Amino acid sequence: METIVILVCYNGKWVTSKKMCKYEWGDSKGLIVPRTITFAELLDRVHHIGNTNMEDKVCLKFSVLMASNEWKHIKIEDDDAGYPTAQATI
Repeated sequence: METIVILVCYNGKWVTSKKMCKYEWGDSKGLIVPRTITFAELLDRVHHIGNTNMEDKVCLKFSVLMASNEWKHIKIEDDDAGYPTAQATI
């Protein structure tokens, strides 16, 4: 089974300064999940780590290194009509 590592940041906030976005004042936990994980399963794991309810809003982001010390954070949303769309913080 192929796996991927996901960093979950929680209990903090996203801060933008000088065109750079970073997550501050929170906790982090790494997850190793199967590459086949569904969006719903991922949200369930994130809510469990953050000790939140499914009704609570979370923001999932994919970080891409653009240049030395410059990251772009892309929001991840569910494209399956069967699940509520979350502005899904990984």
